[in-house]
This record gives sequence, C-alpha cells and structure tokens, in this order.
Amino acid sequence: MDIATITFSYTDGTNASYIPIDFKFTRERYTPYTTLEGHLLTARDITDINTVYLYINNKLVHCGMADFIQRKNAKGRNLITFTSRGFTLLLGQNEPVPGIISNVNLKGLVSDNVTIPYVQCQEDTKTVNYIYVKEKSTIWDAVCAYAYKAYKTYPFITGTNTVNAASGRGVENHSYFSETITYYGETLSTSGLLSQVYMADSEGKYSYTKKNGHSENRKIVKKKYYPLDRQWYSSPEDGLQSKLNYSNKGYISAELQYKGHKFENIMDRAVYQNGTFLINSERISAIEVTGNKRGIFTKVTVYRDSYA
Repeated sequence: MDIATITFSYTDGTNASYIPIDFKFTRERYTPYTTLEGHLLTARDITDINTVYLYINNKLVHCGMADFIQRKNAKGRNLITFTSRGFTLLLGQNEPVPGIISNVNLKGLVSDNVTIPYVQCQEDTKTVNYIYVKEKSTIWDAVCAYAYKAYKTYPFITGTNTVNAASGRGVENHSYFSETITYYGETLSTSGLLSQVYMADSEGKYSYTKKNGHSENRKIVKKKYYPLDRQWYSSPEDGLQSKLNYSNKGYISAELQYKGHKFENIMDRAVYQNGTFLINSERISAIEVTGNKRGIFTKVTVYRDSYA
C-alpha cells in the first residue's frame, strides 16, 4: 500500500510528520514550481512553519514554502488546511540586474543573480553569447530567454526544485500496461492560440512577422504586435516563434490516471495503449498526484504541442 506523509519544518529547527486526510500534488511543464495542497489534523502551533515536504513511500516528492496554513477547531478537531509552492517560485519574484549578461549558461544565469534555498540548476548546459535582461523582468524571464536561445525550448522544473533547459538528460521510461487504469482520454484547448505575431524593426515598422499554422487550421484569428525587443535584437524571428510556441502550450493533450505513483518527472516518456487510444513514448508534461482514504492516484498528461 502506498503511503503519503506531510512533514512540516519549523523555525526552531524541529520537524513534525503527519498522515494527511487528503492532498493534491502537481507538477506541470510550463509552471515554474510544484504545488501541494491538502488537509491534516494537528494541535501544534502553525505560525512558525517555514517549509512543507511531501513524501510518498518515504521518497521526497515536494519541498516548498508554507504559502498558506490555516487551523480551524471544529467539534474538538484541529483541522489544518495547507498550500505550498516549490522554492523555484521565487525565480519569478526576483529581478536580475538589467542589461547584457555575456557568455552565460543556465547555472551562471541563476546563481549570479540570486541564491534561493533548495533551488538547483541542471549542470553542464550550453553557454550562449549573451542574454539581454529587460528592466522589471524576472529571473525566470531571463531563464526562458536563455532556454530558447540555447535549446529552442522552454525551461521546466524536475525533482523538487531543479531548473532545467536541456530536455534529453536523465529521462526515464514509464509503461502503464500493468497498472490499474481508472480512466484515459484526450483534450483540445484552443483558447491560448495566437494566429499571427509582429515585431517592430529599428525604424518602428512591424516588418517581422510569424504565422501559427495551428490557429489557421482552426479558423482562429488573434494577432499581437510587439515593440522591438532587445532580448531578440539579433534574431527577431526567434523571439516571435517563441511567443507562438508558448501560445500553443498544451493545446492538444492525452492523459491517463492509475492507482499508485511511479515518481514521474517532467520530460520522462510514457507508453500506453488501449484500443485506438495511444501514448507512444511521448514526453510527460504534467503529473497530478491525489491521495485520500481511497488511496493514492496519479494522473499523467502528455502535451502534443510545439515543445512536445
């Protein structure tokens, strides 16, 4: 039987572990942090909690901040409601020094701007000539620009708080033929699709443009105009393509849910078939783990989009 444990770490250095009443844990391809929420029972003070952990079968799955902790006493029970987001969230809440950062890789880009507890970066990534950091942008914005310049991709979080740009490392394969499948299916979501994007040149004319074939095929017309972006000064087309690719995120997906948990990571590969439904060694883009008195269940989603 799978067992989930919630551990609270307190400001005095002590820890306390609990079996939750219920919980939901999520990691997603385009969300720069993991999320954990749920309920448990304890009479201990909650105001000095500083870190929240989720363990499944004694293996660490989530390490995050105590975003929201509430205790209610009802009918003699101290019910705790908790929400925690991974520490990589703080990359989107800190600003790097504006200007040009030359000859930088992923780890250098992050560590040269901020030190955040528990956050690590993928090692040995490519060095790019420069990243231009706009005023009031975030470190995560800079990481996104780096990932596209270095690998033509979008960054993602694996493990508890590890930032990644290269997608082919440490990948595991997961087969679901022997699991107890509770459901499977597919989704189409077109609300985010852009149809055409433009960027101004040095004279202020919108001479750079890109079209989105996914929108044209579905009769969607949604145009956006952008000023000249120094982040993409040497390659405006790349800047526009990155905007289109992001607008396409997860517009087609396939998912399945099974009983248990196999510790999947973003960019691992999934294999499953049932009749005409097929996931053929596709990249895992989202994992949702839920637990309650019925047990632990995992939903695995693969996106069929521009970054698939």
